[in-house]
Amino acid sequence: MPRTVSRMPLQRPISLPWWLPIPFTGLAALLLLTWAYGFHGGDVEAVFHVGNPKQGTGYDGQFVYFMARNLHPREAEAYLDVPAYRYQRILLPLLAHLLSGGEPRRILFTVWGLSLAGHLLGTAVWSLWLRRWQVSPGWGLLYGLWPGLLLSLRLGMTEPLAYGLALAGLWAVERRRTWLAAGLLLAAALTKETTLPFVAAAGVGLWQRKFTTASAETGRWEWLHAIRQAFPFFTAAVLLPWALWQAWLFHTFGRPGLGIGGHGATPPPPVPFGGLFQALLALPWTWKALYLLVFGPSMLLPLALGLVWAGRQWHYRDFSPWNTLMLAYGLLAAAMPMWSWDPFALIRVLFPGLVAFWAMALQTGRFALLRRLSPFWAALLAFVVAR
Repeated sequence: MPRTVSRMPLQRPISLPWWLPIPFTGLAALLLLTWAYGFHGGDVEAVFHVGNPKQGTGYDGQFVYFMARNLHPREAEAYLDVPAYRYQRILLPLLAHLLSGGEPRRILFTVWGLSLAGHLLGTAVWSLWLRRWQVSPGWGLLYGLWPGLLLSLRLGMTEPLAYGLALAGLWAVERRRTWLAAGLLLAAALTKETTLPFVAAAGVGLWQRKFTTASAETGRWEWLHAIRQAFPFFTAAVLLPWALWQAWLFHTFGRPGLGIGGHGATPPPPVPFGGLFQALLALPWTWKALYLLVFGPSMLLPLALGLVWAGRQWHYRDFSPWNTLMLAYGLLAAAMPMWSWDPFALIRVLFPGLVAFWAMALQTGRFALLRRLSPFWAALLAFVVAR
């Protein structure tokens, strides 16, 4: 049987409503978007940080804007640095195009509205998890005010919507709404491909549930029976449609969308976590120290601890979604190239691994550890101002 660590009891009962982080998050996000709109004088291209994609200037939100302005693949291709790679993240620009009619100013507000809705969805689902674990809703602000998500929201990027849909998919699996879960996870994958580890976490979690049931019913070969019940569903409902979308991208652009990045992307490292060491070696000594001082406690240490915890739980056959999600993003981190260890990319790409760390820590009562690390996470809000 799996060996799990029981959650420690609370010191005092919770008196705050579970939904409290949602309005706080919404208010903070609206203030940020209002400030950004005023700072750039309502200039849509300045807000989306549009540059020259062929020369690697601007930022990723500009590709959402270009595709929302004109969805036709051959016409949008001229504005995309790596067309198949960008076009695979179709859901946000598709919805923005349909709702705005392709008019630039309406595109801006539509992208912001959809992204904000996705971010509030993620905050709400995270708050529901907190209520299930009987911990303070104040921990919901870890998700709601995470700087990587706020910056992505401000720049029109796909992460707020993608992570909100993916987290809702995990919650739907927990609530045994498997068809709803499949739809949400497929939508997340079509918003950003780095949410595919959520599909793995949901599939393994569903397999463990079926395995437990099958063990009581069938005895021998229960693991095979569980696979036959769990994995075909996710294969047909999520992975097959996503694979067909990749095949269409290959037919249209001559390559699949799945890859290691856009303009200027570096190849995968030759050894696990080699990208991190390459990034550190490229920095002067003072910047190395600053990088480790800021991102060591806020990102690297939590991810390392989370991998140790998740590996131990897998050893005892506890394949909960959070353990699987942590291991999946650990594998992603090990394969990340040097450019992905850029500070702004780091707090976006590996954010779900941090969410898994928070989940494991909160369920096992490691509140003191989280409180010690919270000032470092709060300090990352300086990125919102810097950007």
